[in-house]
Amino acid sequence: MRKSTVEGSIVLPANVTATRLGFRFSQLPLSFKVAYVVPGSGILASCTLTAEPTRPRFGGLRWWWRCACGRLVTALFLPPVCANEFRCRHCHDLTYRSVQQHDARVDWYRVHPKDALAELHADKLS
Repeated sequence: MRKSTVEGSIVLPANVTATRLGFRFSQLPLSFKVAYVVPGSGILASCTLTAEPTRPRFGGLRWWWRCACGRLVTALFLPPVCANEFRCRHCHDLTYRSVQQHDARVDWYRVHPKDALAELHADKLS
């Protein structure tokens, strides 16, 4: 069975959300309660989200979410199946779609190992 993907989830990016909510100049962690309808089930859910700023070396503020697991993450996700809280991709065990796609070049290298070696040697000579 394949894992759920980040691309199939509702994404809540920290920097975009902070800018849209207008707290880009605050230097303190901010917590707020969010109410939403869980897609597919129609259940009304809510959770408390905490946004924390850090100061990059080049200036300005960078916003992060503090996940319930304790991680500082750039985005929180709400997968389409079996979830009713925004959490990080590690908590929801999400993966990226590209990780689940097979690369046909791997098969070619398995079937043609001598050609693959010849390619490597040709690259070193050029």
